[in-house]
Amino acid sequence: MDDIRVIRALLIDADLSRGQLDRLRTEVFTNPVTEESGYASMARDFDWLGLGGIPPWGARYRRKHCKEAIEDLLHVRFRDGEDIYTSKLYEMRGI
Repeated sequence: MDDIRVIRALLIDADLSRGQLDRLRTEVFTNPVTEESGYASMARDFDWLGLGGIPPWGARYRRKHCKEAIEDLLHVRFRDGEDIYTSKLYEMRGI
C-alpha cells in the first residue's frame, strides 16, 4: 500500500447560512496547517475507498461536541429535528 488518507465528513442538518457554514469550516472544523476542507467531495485519485464506522458512544460524543462548538461560535441553538452526522472515509492507493 502506497498511501492512506483519512477524510472526515460532517453533515450539518440545520438551518444555517453559507456564511455561517464558512465560519464553521474555517474556524472550527479545519486545521489550516494539516487539513484541507471544502463542500465538494474530497475523495480523489484512489484505488479503494472505505467508509469507517464509529461506535454509537463515539458518534454521540462527537455529535455533542460538534453541536457545542457550533452553538458557541454562532450563538445559535439547534432546534428539534436538527442534528449533525459524522463519518470517516479512508482513501487508499497502491493496493
